[in-house]
Amino acid sequence: MLQLKSNRKIKIGSIVLVMLFILGFSNSGLDAQERPIESVTQSKNGTDASVGEGETVAPKFDGNFSKYLSKTLRYPRKSRANKEEGRAVVQFIVNENGAIIQPEIKQSSGYSLLDQEALRVIRGMPAWIPGKQYGKNVQVFYTLPITFKINGK
Repeated sequence: MLQLKSNRKIKIGSIVLVMLFILGFSNSGLDAQERPIESVTQSKNGTDASVGEGETVAPKFDGNFSKYLSKTLRYPRKSRANKEEGRAVVQFIVNENGAIIQPEIKQSSGYSLLDQEALRVIRGMPAWIPGKQYGKNVQVFYTLPITFKINGK
């Protein structure tokens, strides 16, 4: 029983590492594409310390994204048993308050349970640091790929 729990933690940890590898190359800690609602693009220097006239800043996860994923993501048992793997691309809006709204699957993993898990993880995210334009918080579309891969396959 203890061995089974230990193996499960290792497998979940490896899933998180694969996701972080895919997602870990942008300034916000996520390799994602932003599509603005109000023409928001990431600032040239990638920081949000000071937003000058006309400068824009992309929204950013507030905290440690890898820690959030490791606590929250659960590979569906049925999907694991059926050796289902895939990548679900989720699009959502980070609103003016940093809340995540209107998450939807833009590209299916090909498996309903994996898509549902991706949506569950996104819906449960805490508020982000909102995007800014002209010094004001604005809504921004965000697209995030979530890859499900069984370790050792």
